[in-house]
Amino acid sequence: MESRNSYGWGYVGSDQKGFEWHFQPDQKDPCYRKGNRFIGIVTSGYVYPTASKAIAEGRKWLGETEGRRSGTITAVKAEPMHFEY
Repeated sequence: MESRNSYGWGYVGSDQKGFEWHFQPDQKDPCYRKGNRFIGIVTSGYVYPTASKAIAEGRKWLGETEGRRSGTITAVKAEPMHFEY
């Protein structure tokens, strides 16, 4: 019988120097789930030269959601993230 389990690893993100914006939903956000800290979290995927530029772009994204999302935008250092499955 063929195994349907798949295993692997990789990297997502960027090795460029700079910042990405990071969205953390609050309790008013429709994607917020108590006890599950990963649902609804969004990171830009784009690298900005300064933290203030990253936050400004994150707020712009939040405005484009037309009030459907609610939470906090912060700047995080851009770095590749290792994952395994």
